[in-house]
Amino acid sequence: MLGQSLVEFAISSLVLVVLFGGLVDGGRMLQRIDVLKEAAREGARHGASFNAGLNSNSSLDDAHIKAAVDDILTAGGLPLSSFRNPGNCPTPSDGNSLHNPPYQGAYMPNVPNQPWLYICYNNSLSTLPASSNAYQHQDLNVILVMGYGPLSSFLPLPVAGFGLAANLHLSIQGH
Repeated sequence: MLGQSLVEFAISSLVLVVLFGGLVDGGRMLQRIDVLKEAAREGARHGASFNAGLNSNSSLDDAHIKAAVDDILTAGGLPLSSFRNPGNCPTPSDGNSLHNPPYQGAYMPNVPNQPWLYICYNNSLSTLPASSNAYQHQDLNVILVMGYGPLSSFLPLPVAGFGLAANLHLSIQGH
């Protein structure tokens, strides 16, 4: 009887440990998604804001937007974003023309838990000079993508795992 109870407890405790680990890791993934969304929101808000006193969009450049995004990522326990070189905005895998998720695999990092940052002005990836007023009333899209590695804090994995993405479109303010 004692041996049978011990075996039953060992088998059932393994199942409970796996379930508990899945719940904890699911919570970590939701937290990461929340941080990515907040960072994209803050970067887009920061870049789209208009300074009426200076009559310019003084934060409408890649460096200011990336700094705002990285502040939120760091506060949320994620590493600094890796800004992707100018080229094209990430191509959606479902064919939508607004560059909203889901994105094709080539635009996702192959390293777990490393956010990639794309900044798209008027649906193209370009670098603007500081204080540029050329894009007032046009689209600013801040896109963050990250490969979430389950259990990556305990077991380093060679693959990125699940693709997470967050983006926000805002109209660049101005007169």
